[in-house]
Formats: sequence, structure tokens, C-alpha cells
Amino acid sequence: MARGTAMVFVAIVTGILVFFLISPRLLSPQTSPPPKRGTEPPRENRATEPPRNVAPPASSSPASTSPAPIETPLADKERATATREMQRAPYYNRLLVDYRDQLRDVHANAEDGAMLELYAAFAGPDLSNYLIQNAVLPQAQQNGFRVARVYFPNTPGSLERDHLDAEAVLGSDGNWRIFKK
Repeated sequence: MARGTAMVFVAIVTGILVFFLISPRLLSPQTSPPPKRGTEPPRENRATEPPRNVAPPASSSPASTSPAPIETPLADKERATATREMQRAPYYNRLLVDYRDQLRDVHANAEDGAMLELYAAFAGPDLSNYLIQNAVLPQAQQNGFRVARVYFPNTPGSLERDHLDAEAVLGSDGNWRIFKK
């Protein structure tokens, strides 16, 4: 009989111990775990909490700041292309401002930096000649261009957005030759 009483006593003590360990989790309302130090509380709790006057972490502390990202060094060719395009930017901007009614976009060809591409806003019978004579010929050579192409928009429903209408090529004699496509 003493043995049975001891077993009942151990079972009751174990049950009480388990109840006190589990009951706080079962009886308390569902809450998220406390936020880690230095993080914001969950969004639903922010509206009810008064604003905190917390000073930002000291910037001199190495643990509180992330290092500045290291930029990938450019190859010589990429650096030269970026420098050239920065020097050409005023030329592109001037063309887009002066010919804003006729041009939609102006830039150098991605594969050949010596090729200027002009994208017309509309197709017109003499527009490509007008753009080449007035926009390209005066300063294209000074900006390092040897070829200029004028693209016209295609009709709606076409696979390509634009088509080549005319091309001007700088000859070895220093004269531009215009080819209508």
C-alpha cells in the first residue's frame, strides 16, 4: 500500500509541475516574442505605444554601422566608355531640347560608341534629312561620332518599335554621306 501511495504522490507532483510550466503559455493571450534589442516593435503595437525618444546609435561604433559598399572596379574599356558618355551628355541634352518635337530619344549605339542613334517621334518624308543636316552634321564629329542613324517609329502592331530610315557616314575625306534606307 505504501508503494501505491508513493506512485500516486509522484504522479500528482509531476502533474502540478507540468501545469505550472505550461499554464503561462496556455492561459496568456497570444503575443509575439519580445523584439530584439535595437529593432522596432511589430506594426500593430506601434499605434498604441507612445513615441520613444531613443538616440540613434553612435556612428563611431563599428558594430552599429555597416561598412560602405565596395564598388566593383571598372575595366579600362568600361571606364573610357563611361567617361565618353559623361562628356557627350550635354550634346544629347541639347539635341533633345532643340529638337523636342521631332526626337523621342538620342544615344550612342551599345556595341559601337562611334554610332549616334536618333529616334524620331514621328515619321515624315524629309524628317531624316532635316535631322541629319541640322542635328548631326554640325557637332557629331566633334563628339566622336562617325556614323549617325535615324530611326522612325513603326506602325502599331509591328513586332519592332522602330525601323531604320536613314544613315549618315563620315567619309575619310571628312564629308558626311547620307543613305536613305
